[in-house]
Amino acid sequence: MNTDGSQFYIIPSDGSCCGQPSDWEELGKDCTGDELPHSVWLRTEGQNHVDAISKVETNSNRPVDPVRILSASVIN
Repeated sequence: MNTDGSQFYIIPSDGSCCGQPSDWEELGKDCTGDELPHSVWLRTEGQNHVDAISKVETNSNRPVDPVRILSASVIN
């Protein structure tokens, strides 16, 4: 599957995300139970920022005011 660009998901601490199950066992599967070809990355700190992003006002499933992530790091 080519999604034609970079995509990622921001999942708030309560596990709710676009109607997806909050069960970690189901993470990485689509609604039919098939595996998805996307990597799953976990944050190590800053959950308060993730939760704030999840609460912004939306219109047609997009933020009314753009949300900008100014930096991110990959750590080993």
